[in-house]
Amino acid sequence: KTALVSGLGGGVGPCSDYQALVDAQNARGNRSVAHDMESFAKIKTWGVTDILEDIAPPKYAQEDDAIGLQIGDPDADVRSIVVTLDVTPGVVAEVRRRSADLLISHHPLISPRWQPLPAVRLDVYPQSLVYGLVNANAGLYVMHTNFDSAIGGINDVLCERLGVMDTKVLLPTWTD
Repeated sequence: KTALVSGLGGGVGPCSDYQALVDAQNARGNRSVAHDMESFAKIKTWGVTDILEDIAPPKYAQEDDAIGLQIGDPDADVRSIVVTLDVTPGVVAEVRRRSADLLISHHPLISPRWQPLPAVRLDVYPQSLVYGLVNANAGLYVMHTNFDSAIGGINDVLCERLGVMDTKVLLPTWTD
């Protein structure tokens, strides 16, 4: 299932409060966003990833999981986002069709553990999808096992929806 978070300046989806995203980005460290009064302020890829990493910190991921920014420029402007479970040819086509700047996926497209990327060819999966995103000038950010185990993440939501009570961590992926 793919969701669109579009028109971050007033569009549709759960992130339609574009100014809140910009304000959150500006509040992080000494990074700031230039505000152009003639057009919408822009949030950068790193601003979106900072927010996502607050939700699901990278330290929560399994040691060999391929998470984070897999494709793209951290300093690229982001005006629209597509969110998906898996990166498929149809999802890449949707990114292109909507001129999305960032694709957020649960499952990694590139993983040295199970899908090394020895080349970028148009006739080989997943290389063709990498090419498609690069050619569309779209970034790819992955939240996998870090989002599975985050507080309020996928496992917590699933337990809540199923009515499971008294949950416990079975296999910690991090220690504080």
